Amino acid sequence: MKVRYLPAIVIILSLMGVSYAAMDWEITDGSEIIQEGDEYSKVSIYNSAMVEMSGGVVSGIDAYNSSTLTLRGGSVGARGLYTYNSSVVNIHGWTDGLKVVANDSSTVNLFQGNTNGSVNPYGSSTVHIYGTDFDFSVNISSGTLTGKWADETDFSLFFRGETELPSQVILHQVPEPTTLILLLSGIAAIHYKRM
Repeated sequence: MKVRYLPAIVIILSLMGVSYAAMDWEITDGSEIIQEGDEYSKVSIYNSAMVEMSGGVVSGIDAYNSSTLTLRGGSVGARGLYTYNSSVVNIHGWTDGLKVVANDSSTVNLFQGNTNGSVNPYGSSTVHIYGTDFDFSVNISSGTLTGKWADETDFSLFFRGETELPSQVILHQVPEPTTLILLLSGIAAIHYKRM
């Protein structure tokens, strides 16, 4: 369980000139939030715990068992994000350079993020990528998937040691906003004529 007094203690210690190191946090149950101002060395999520990260700084995150992580913002450091067992990670935003390593039967859903990062799926893990204009290219012994997120932002995902898109990666074509509006307008027109 997260101690809510931590930011106040850190502020008091900082005012007194005392330095501190970021702490590790093990979350074993319930729902928790990592938000702006939070700083952790490593966050480990277990069992069926649910965590939402909307801000803050974490050096690395490990998701285990049937836990769920929703990443909407903040910064995950060089250690990256590792998934294990049957954990589920939903990524709606991240900072440049995020490293995602999916293991076991875990699921990673990439909806949006900044421009670049790396993805390495192993075992029977599954990585779902939602966007448009997908293109996979190879540079020597590694591949890069480029495309656009649903909001038309360009992205580039690096696949170390992969000369073709890994079989664990499933690409989902998301309709462009204009196409979706035209489709919905057509459905509405047909429905209106039938009335």
